[in-house]
Amino acid sequence: MITEPTVLVLGAGASIGYGFPSGIQLLNEICERCKSRDAIGYAMNLNIHRMLHGLLIELEKAPVQSIDEFLSYQKDFTEAGKFAIAYCLIPYENETALTDRTKRSSSWYQYLFKAMEAPTIEEFLKNKLSIVTFNYDRSIDRFLQSAMQVMYKLDAAKSFEALNHFPIHHVHGQLGSLDFNDKKYWELTNTNLPSASQITPAGGLVRFRPYNNEVNHRALMAAMADLTIIHEGDNTLTMDKFRLANEACKNATRIMFLGFGYHEVNVQRLKLTKIENNILRMSVNAAIGGTCWGMTDAEKNKATRLIPMLGLCDPKFDCLTYLRNSGWF
Repeated sequence: MITEPTVLVLGAGASIGYGFPSGIQLLNEICERCKSRDAIGYAMNLNIHRMLHGLLIELEKAPVQSIDEFLSYQKDFTEAGKFAIAYCLIPYENETALTDRTKRSSSWYQYLFKAMEAPTIEEFLKNKLSIVTFNYDRSIDRFLQSAMQVMYKLDAAKSFEALNHFPIHHVHGQLGSLDFNDKKYWELTNTNLPSASQITPAGGLVRFRPYNNEVNHRALMAAMADLTIIHEGDNTLTMDKFRLANEACKNATRIMFLGFGYHEVNVQRLKLTKIENNILRMSVNAAIGGTCWGMTDAEKNKATRLIPMLGLCDPKFDCLTYLRNSGWF
C-alpha cells in the first residue's frame, strides 16, 4: 500500500517502455509519416492540409528536438501540429504492450500496481496516489483501469469509477477521453465533419475514444480536441489543469519524477519552489526524487537548481530500476 500522499510526475521517458516514441523520435515520425496520402487526406477533411504542408517544410529545417519545442516558436502551425501528434501517436496505443506477460518483469506499471495491492477493492482505493503527466498518451490510465477491473472483478463502469480515486492530471491534454460515460461525447456523422478550428477544448468537444490504435477521422478529432501545446498554457482550461496538478503536489509528502526532462517552463508551472517548504512541514518522510536517464552532471545540476529538494538517481537507472531502489514502495 502507498500510505504517504505520493505524486508521480511523468515525462515522455515514462511511456517509452510501452512502445511510445521519445520527443525526437516523434519529431522524425511526423516528418516522414505525415507526408503520406492517408495523412494528407485526413488533413484535407479538417481543412488544414496547407498548414500541414508548411509545418513539414519548416520542421525539416528547424534546429529543435521535439514537435512541442517547434510549436512553442511557430504558433501559426498549432492545429497542424496537434493533427500530426495525434496521427503519429494513436498507432502506439496498443493494449498488448500493456499486458504482455513476457515483459511484466520489466514493467514499472506492474511494479506500481504490485506496490498498491490490497485484498479488496475497498482497501485498494485507500492508496494515496495521484499522477501528473505531461504525456498525451493514456497508457497509465488504461493500465490501472484494466488491472483493477481484472483483479477485483469489476464491470467497466465500476473500474472507471475506481480509477477516479487516483487523479491523473494530463496537464497537456490527452488523446481523447477513455471513459465511455464521458458526458461530453459528441456523435459525428459523415455529413457533420467540423474543421480543426472547431475541435478545441474550449469548444467543449472533448470526447470518448477507446484505447486502441485505429486511426480514422473520428479518432483524430477526439485526440486533437484535448491536446494543449506549451504556448497555449495561459488558456483557461490549461490553467485549470495545472491548478489541479499544483494542488496534488501541494498535498503530497513525496513527489517522484519519472522519465521527466525538467524543462524549465514545465517545472515553473508546477510551482514546486512554493511547494517544497510545505512538503517539509507535512512529514519527516518528505522527499522529491527523480530519474535522469542519460543526463550529464551539468544537466543534473540545472535540474536541481530548478528544484532544490530534488534527489536524482543514477543516470543509468530506468523508471523501474529507480522505483525498485527508491525504497518508497
